[in-house]
Amino acid sequence: MTLLEPAAALIAGAIALPALAVLYLLKLRRRPVRVSSTLLWQQAYEDLEANVPWRWVRPSWLVLLHLLLVALLVLAIGRPAIGDGGAAPSKIIIVLDRSASMNAADGVGGGTRFDEARTRALRVIDDAMRLGRRVEAAVIAAAADPVALTQLTTDRRLLRAAVESASTTDQPLDLNAALELASGMVGAGEQVTSESAAPGPEPMILVFSDGSVAGSDAAAPPGVQVRLERVGPSPAGLASATGAPAIDVDNLGITRLSARRDAENPAVVRVFVEVINASRRPRDVACLISLDRTEQARRPMSIPAATDTGPGTASITFELSSRGGGVVEVELVAQDLLAADNRAWLVLAPPRSPAILVVVPADSDPAGDAGQVTPTWVLENVLAELRSALLRTVTQAQAPAALAGAASTYDLVVFDRVEPAGLPPVSSIVLGSGMAAAGVTLEPPQAPGERDFVLTWERSHPLLRDVSLDSVYTVGGSFIAAPTPGLRPTDLATGVSGPLVLLVESGSTKYLFAPDLERSNWGLQVGFAIFLANAVDYLTLGPETQSGVARRIADPIEAAVPRGMTSVTMTGAATRTIELPPPPSADAAQVRTVSLGRVERTGRYDLPAGVSPAVVGINLLDETETALATADQLPVRVRGSTAASAEPPVPREISRDLLLAALVVLVIEWIVYARTARS
Repeated sequence: MTLLEPAAALIAGAIALPALAVLYLLKLRRRPVRVSSTLLWQQAYEDLEANVPWRWVRPSWLVLLHLLLVALLVLAIGRPAIGDGGAAPSKIIIVLDRSASMNAADGVGGGTRFDEARTRALRVIDDAMRLGRRVEAAVIAAAADPVALTQLTTDRRLLRAAVESASTTDQPLDLNAALELASGMVGAGEQVTSESAAPGPEPMILVFSDGSVAGSDAAAPPGVQVRLERVGPSPAGLASATGAPAIDVDNLGITRLSARRDAENPAVVRVFVEVINASRRPRDVACLISLDRTEQARRPMSIPAATDTGPGTASITFELSSRGGGVVEVELVAQDLLAADNRAWLVLAPPRSPAILVVVPADSDPAGDAGQVTPTWVLENVLAELRSALLRTVTQAQAPAALAGAASTYDLVVFDRVEPAGLPPVSSIVLGSGMAAAGVTLEPPQAPGERDFVLTWERSHPLLRDVSLDSVYTVGGSFIAAPTPGLRPTDLATGVSGPLVLLVESGSTKYLFAPDLERSNWGLQVGFAIFLANAVDYLTLGPETQSGVARRIADPIEAAVPRGMTSVTMTGAATRTIELPPPPSADAAQVRTVSLGRVERTGRYDLPAGVSPAVVGINLLDETETALATADQLPVRVRGSTAASAEPPVPREISRDLLLAALVVLVIEWIVYARTARS
């Protein structure tokens, strides 16, 4: 304990103690009085002895209470303060951790960890400001991006208002960025130029946090004390050699979310979800998945308990049928300490419309217009309804030139009654013809015009999904696939004479053979339109493409906006308007890519019309934040870094406590005096 005003205490003691002695040693002047009894002589004699000057005061409780009362008042006047015994820092930077884990509802008093951090920060401000105007302080709110709520100031009300106005986010903590900002504010690195000059107290950075920092390589320059003021449960209570800690962190969270289209059936999307359990007991929870706010499935999950090596982990995979895009939402139906990690969003981009090249023979159309280039009318109508990005028709003579750049221009080539000259560079559909380069020949029927009905077909194959071939026949013959190195044939539909629908695979390139529509009744059935739609999806969509985008909240959002747009408003968990900078030049592109920064809350956010993407899903997906672990030390490479302890970070003045104690002693003195007077 130190006295902030020792001179005042000495003066007060020099006055109060002699005054108390005089009150007890002063000789009283008495008037002689005649009495009728000698019973009072003994009491009078004792009273006379007590008031003899320069005689030791007889010990009594009143004397001790009066001495204690005077001592308390003298100490209070000297402004005593208790602390770690060192000099008070001249500059204090208060860093409030407002990351996702600080929302955990296991703080002191039943509040959140952030509530506890604010209460303790306010106490430090009050103690620091009582030390005098020589102490300056500032407040920083830290998450993914640190924000200075105040500059260095001695204004106690401004500092308290900044702490009280701070709020949490769902972002992780970037400790390095917070320390860099704090070090800059205290002027870290300034050295004393004169060797004889005595260095002053080091500035102090107080980090009010649970210490949950992932892989931090933060550093502060010499000359700055960095100290963790831990909030939340003690780390000793979160781990135990027996596996039964006194404090159990009851929290589940989604830490990974991804989607991929099936390699065999790209219309099927598989969604992978990983969940961790920070509790020391196993948890059973329901996992719900929705597509565009429509529930698709709900399945149970069992997540093992956490161990000394880390949280328990479990995963689950959902299958969704989606040819187009949409927003996938995954939710854990559970009540725990942290809500931000119980839901996650993934945006499935709509499949890119394929570019299709159709190769046809140069035949006359039914109206007799010689030389008109046209595919079979059924094929033409179905392809037009698929809304492809590019649909071009060329003759067999024009095909070599068109196919020369097909790999970079087209996603699919359809040969209608035309045999390819070689192996096409992209996946293809061949109707009514073989392909010698692939070892496939079209064998005519034994009897001209003989109908060959489909007997069996692979109903489970993606190409024939929802397709019925019960009454389909052809008079154009069947396909025969000769063994060819590097090629793998698969019979999809078989008639009496052999395969009627054949698939040949060459790595990722596929060739599909089907009957001539003019020599079959298939083109007039609904099943052909379904088959052709399945074929376009199967041959153009890849398993690695069009996967879902699950954004982390720590990642900035980039969007393509029209050139004339001056602001973008994001609506969702919180409405946020971002003012856009003007285009760099007058001839800028009509669409430009801008950064919309980071949001503070997880959720689904919709962007205005004309902005791409139109919707984004922002997720926590952070194992460190979900684990809700606490620590007594920060992972900081800095001289003077200390762990949290029971000692206050700045000397705390206790004058008010001493005055309260003096009041209690005064009440006790009055009670003792009253009892003595009655005896």
